[in-house]
Amino acid sequence: MQNSSGSERFALLGAGSFGEEVADLIDEDPRYQVAAFIEGLDRSKCGRTLHGIPVLWIDDIDQLPGECRVLAAIGSPRRLTFIRQVEQRGLRFGTFVHASAQVSSTARLGAGTYIGPHAVLAAHSEVGSHVIVNRGCLIGHHARIAQGVTLGPAANVAGRTTLGAGASIGMGAQILDGLTVGHSAVVGAGAVVTRDVEPRVQVLGVPARIVKRLEGTR
Repeated sequence: MQNSSGSERFALLGAGSFGEEVADLIDEDPRYQVAAFIEGLDRSKCGRTLHGIPVLWIDDIDQLPGECRVLAAIGSPRRLTFIRQVEQRGLRFGTFVHASAQVSSTARLGAGTYIGPHAVLAAHSEVGSHVIVNRGCLIGHHARIAQGVTLGPAANVAGRTTLGAGASIGMGAQILDGLTVGHSAVVGAGAVVTRDVEPRVQVLGVPARIVKRLEGTR
């Protein structure tokens, strides 16, 4: 990784494999630099470096540079609990859009959102805070993506769709035009959603059907 002095700095929540991927993509962009990873789960990762980047425990985030912005790099809705901890400490969240992504000038992005390589966000789409849009995802016109949604690689969300808070859309899944996926629902990899999905259920298959009802919070 090659860092550029004077670039905007990010601190990444999570020092797992997805965090490594996000760090690599950010540090390849001369506009940005990864200043640190922040861990809140596995303290054994702290007090050392990961690919030359220091790993800090959440209680030590006062060591971050004052201008540093935070971005969650945890690829599951569990990141929201960690995000709330950081918000309580007054840190600001930044948004990262990979240089190869195509984002309409009329699209809106929330704070703390990550847009990966070759993703496409069409006209008048709205993406809420702390959303992860992985590589190659397609988000259609006038789609509404709520807070904390996770889109796996190459997920295809058609126009006028609505994804509820904390929903997870698997790799290569397709959501057809105008449908709603409820909050905290899970759409399995490769599934094709042809009708609305209830909150807190898991759907699989072509066409997608409910295979499990999910308990608790995600």
